[in-house]
Amino acid sequence: WTLSEDSPDWYEEDESEIRDPPFHLQFVRAGSRRGWSWCTSGYNYFSCEIHWLDPEPSCESGDYGTYLDELQGVEHFVDFYRGYYQPPTEAEYRRLIED
Repeated sequence: WTLSEDSPDWYEEDESEIRDPPFHLQFVRAGSRRGWSWCTSGYNYFSCEIHWLDPEPSCESGDYGTYLDELQGVEHFVDFYRGYYQPPTEAEYRRLIED
């Protein structure tokens, strides 16, 4: 799924920038935990923060080690858009790519 170009929140990405706006929706899984986030598409992939749908598994659960391993892989892509749970506004995006 992707943000519609008809949405008032949609804007053009900076053609000279390798980081596109995160206008795509993805489902995320870490162990038994599920969530979703906004993300970019294509070669240079970045993600916004994850909206978890269920709580973190207990550290005593048999799934906890798998959860931690897979969480590191998921969190690795939450870098450029850290702190954003939704796509940044166009002004925020321009400020991010200038820094």
